[in-house]
Amino acid sequence: MKVIYRITLDILECSRQNIYDLIKRGKLRPIKEMAKDRLFLRSEVEARKNTI
Repeated sequence: MKVIYRITLDILECSRQNIYDLIKRGKLRPIKEMAKDRLFLRSEVEARKNTI
């Protein structure tokens, strides 16, 4: 299942800046980047939450 950027923020309970930093460091990878949004795999987002 895919989730959009805003849902990812809610799942991880963090800021946009933190999500951007995770992407930049390669800890979280979007599966698709659009002009104003990104898509992530829900399983990857939830796995990241469990490691925090």
